Amino acid sequence: MHQKGFIKIIVVILIILLAAAGYLYLKNSEVITNIFQKKSDETAGWKTYRNEKYGYSFMYPPESVVDINGIPIPGGALSQTDLPIYVSNPEEPGVALFNLEFDGPSFLSGSRFHSEYTKLSLEGFAKKIWQANKDSKNPNFPNKKISDITRTKVAGKNAYQFTLDSVFDIEGNGYILDIPHKYLFIENAGHKFMISIPLDEFDSEKILNTLRFIK
Repeated sequence: MHQKGFIKIIVVILIILLAAAGYLYLKNSEVITNIFQKKSDETAGWKTYRNEKYGYSFMYPPESVVDINGIPIPGGALSQTDLPIYVSNPEEPGVALFNLEFDGPSFLSGSRFHSEYTKLSLEGFAKKIWQANKDSKNPNFPNKKISDITRTKVAGKNAYQFTLDSVFDIEGNGYILDIPHKYLFIENAGHKFMISIPLDEFDSEKILNTLRFIK
């Protein structure tokens, strides 16, 4: 084969490869754009809750209400509270779509156990709560199930998670779970957050995905 003919073949191959690479780039860009567009469409019209004191925000469905366990807080006080924040489920008022607590389960606040939990690292904090639930033996819930604890990401930060059904129980204190929940643990600005959401609830996952830390 003549050298000129060989060069022409190489040029043609390069053109084809460049065209293919360009097509794949544009196709992938389109897919990525569609993913972000879909996520944006899913939360279109949602409201935003901001907690200025603890530096976080999330979006929630307009039919839901953000309050403190069913107790509405007037004015701007809700944006400063360190009490548990609940997002109501319009279809199941007894089950929150999203629940966020500070520095350990709120029912331990004031107890001798509270400081034992809050002084730990995030990993130790999450594992201690997981272990307490794993070890609890409530005769009313003999078939209680709890998953292994695993690492994950929440709002771009390292976090820990496990799933649980029947009852959340620490040192003989806790509450009944009507449906299985996922528990997530994350730290920001010196505070540990415990988030719980019902499993298989699409809006709960979407709320979690909109969580942002603003300081």
